[in-house]
Amino acid sequence: MTGNAEPPSERKELIEDRFKPPPAPVESSAANETDDSASPSAGMSKGKLIGIVCGIIFIALLVSGYFQRLNEQLDRAAQAAEQGRYHDALTDYTRFLTSNPRDAQAFAYRAGVYNKMGAYKVALKDCKTALQLDPNLVDGYMNRAVAYSGLGEPKNALADAEKIISLRERDNQSLPAEHKRQLAAAYVIRASLHNLAKDYDKAIKDCDKALSLDNSIGEAYANRAAAYQNQKKNDQAIEDATQAINLEPKLTEAYITRATAYNLIGQFEKAEKDCDAALKLSKNDLRIPLVRAVAYTQLGRAEEAVDDCSDVLSKDDRSVVGHVNRAIAEVELGHYSEAIEDCTKALIRDPKSAEAFVCRAKAFNEVGEHMRAIEDSGKAIELDPKSDEAYTARAVACNGIFQTDGAIADCKKAIELNPKSEDGYVHLGIAYYRAGNYPDAITNLTTALKLNPDSEASYVNRGACFYHVGQYENAVTDATSALSLNPTSVQAYNNRAAAYDKLKKKDLANADRKMALGAVIPALHKTRH
Repeated sequence: MTGNAEPPSERKELIEDRFKPPPAPVESSAANETDDSASPSAGMSKGKLIGIVCGIIFIALLVSGYFQRLNEQLDRAAQAAEQGRYHDALTDYTRFLTSNPRDAQAFAYRAGVYNKMGAYKVALKDCKTALQLDPNLVDGYMNRAVAYSGLGEPKNALADAEKIISLRERDNQSLPAEHKRQLAAAYVIRASLHNLAKDYDKAIKDCDKALSLDNSIGEAYANRAAAYQNQKKNDQAIEDATQAINLEPKLTEAYITRATAYNLIGQFEKAEKDCDAALKLSKNDLRIPLVRAVAYTQLGRAEEAVDDCSDVLSKDDRSVVGHVNRAIAEVELGHYSEAIEDCTKALIRDPKSAEAFVCRAKAFNEVGEHMRAIEDSGKAIELDPKSDEAYTARAVACNGIFQTDGAIADCKKAIELNPKSEDGYVHLGIAYYRAGNYPDAITNLTTALKLNPDSEASYVNRGACFYHVGQYENAVTDATSALSLNPTSVQAYNNRAAAYDKLKKKDLANADRKMALGAVIPALHKTRH
C-alpha cells in the first residue's frame, strides 16, 4: 500500500502490483501535539499554561491509545489485502471510514483494494473523495491512475501520473527515500502508458528516470524491456526482462516479453520455457499460449501450436493474433485452405494486419494462386514496408509465374531488410537458377545453408545448379543431404538419378527413379482421398 502511515507497523502497498510505490510517513500524533501546544498566548499565566499542558498530555495519552487501535485496524486491513483477502480488507477499511469519514489516506487505501479486485469504477469514486479531502495526496492520484488504466482511459491515467511527478519532482533532491520511490513509480506508470501509445523512446526515458531513483523496481525493467522488444532490440529486452524477473519472480509481463524476444532471435526452446513459467503465474492470460504457439511452430510442433491457438479462439474468437498464429501453423502442416480461412477472418477484424496478408500470401503460393499471393504480399508491404517476409512471399509468387526479375528484386530487398533471411537467399537462388545464372544461384543457396544447415529446399536447388554446371559429384552429395532430411523427396531422387546418369552409374540412377516413383504414388493416393 502506498501511503502515509508507517508505525506502529510498516504497511504493505495496495496500489496495483504493476506500480508498487512504497509507504510514505505521515505526520505523527506527536507532531500534532506540538502544533497544538504552540497555540497558548504569551501572556497566559504559568498555572493556566501548566493546566493546559497537563490536559493536552492527558488527551494525548487517550488519543494515542485510540489511534493505536485505529492503526491496528488499518494494519489488519493492509495485511488482508496483501494476502488476497480483499473482502476482509474492505470490511476493515469501511469500518475505519465510518468513524473517520474525512481520512483521505484511508479512502486511497480502499481504492487500492478495489483496484486489486478490478472494481475500477468504485476505486475511482474513492480516489475522487480522497482528492477532494486532500488535493495533494499522492496515493490518491496513484490509485486513480491505476483505475483509469483499468477502465481504458490512458489519457486520464497519464494526467494523474504527470500530477504525481509534478508533486514529487519539485524537490527531488531533498525527497525522503519513500517519496523518491513514489516518484519512481509514477515514472513507471507513465512509461507503461507510453508503451501503450507505442511511444517507445519516451517509455525508455521514463524507465531510466525511475531506475535512477530506485533500481530495485522490477516493473521499471519490465516496461523498458517491452519498449526495447517493440523496437526489435531483442538482446536489450532479454537483459531487462531477466533483471525484472530476478527482482520480481512473479512478474508475468517480464516472462511474456522475454519469450517474445527469444522467439524473434530463434531461441524457441527458451521461449517455450518462459511461456510455461508465465502460464503458472497467469493461467488465464490469453497472450501466453499465442506466444508459445510461435515457438511450437518453429520447433516443428505445429499441431501443438494449432491446439494453443484453438484454445484461445474458443475463448475469444475475435483474436486477430490467434487466427494469424494458427494460420502460420496450418501452413506448416499443409492445411492451406484452413490457413487462408483463418487469415481472412483475421483481416475482417483487422484490415491492417500485415501479418495476416503475408501468411495468406504464403498459403496462396502453396496452392498455386500466385496472382492472389502477389496482391496480398503487396498489401502487406504497403502496411509494413520493413517486412522482409512480405517481399519474400511476393518473390515466391514471381518465381511461380516466371517473373524472375521481380523475384530477384524482391529477394534483394528482403535480404537488405533482414541479412539473416534464409528464405530470401533460397528464393534468390531459385530466381537466378530460373534465369540460367547458376553461379549466383549456387552462391546464394550456399549462404542459405550457412543460415540453416537443415534446409531441404536449399540442398535440392543447389544440387540442381551443380548438375547444370557439370559438378555431378556435388549434385549427388546435395541430393543425398536433402534425402537425409526428407526421405520421400521426389525431386531429390530425380536430381540424384540424373547426376548418376552423367557419372555412368546406371544401376544407382534406376534405383533412385524407382524410389521417386514409390514416393509419388502414395502422395497421389493421399491427394485423391
